[in-house]
Amino acid sequence: MATVTMVFLSQEALSHTGGYIVANQPFGCGQAWLPQAEALFRNSGATIIEKGQNAFFAPSTDEIHLLERRLFSDAVNFYATGLHELVHWSGAKSRLNREMKGKFGSEGYAFEELIAELGSAFLMADLGITGEVQHEGYIASWLKALKNDKRYIFKAASAASKVHRFLMDKA
Repeated sequence: MATVTMVFLSQEALSHTGGYIVANQPFGCGQAWLPQAEALFRNSGATIIEKGQNAFFAPSTDEIHLLERRLFSDAVNFYATGLHELVHWSGAKSRLNREMKGKFGSEGYAFEELIAELGSAFLMADLGITGEVQHEGYIASWLKALKNDKRYIFKAASAASKVHRFLMDKA
């Protein structure tokens, strides 16, 4: 089984435990880490890098980039963001082979974002994490697509359910 490599490229002291690099730093608000979410990140097999000012999945390098956790207002936002990006990661050809195409604002892009939102919501529910929808800007695209395709939400929910099963089987 593959293990996740969490890379924290910051000035904080680091401790190494079993292939999992953990920063000795709390969230900006001082909240504690959520062990069940950390275990999912660790067991997923994803390479997750906490550095910089943006969160995204980079298909070209097969890496998830997250802001350093100290920059998040609370633990829930960090984990919601991480799970959202983990759902994107799961769509790679070598995993669930989802068609991830389209430019920002396109229907294809919005569909992948809907899968990521639903998938992360399913994962958060299973992990006992309460949070909010993160990409309110996509709702207009989703509503437009729903108007044109009544099965749109069911297709996205089906894909998100596959992601949920795929990732929770690793937890």
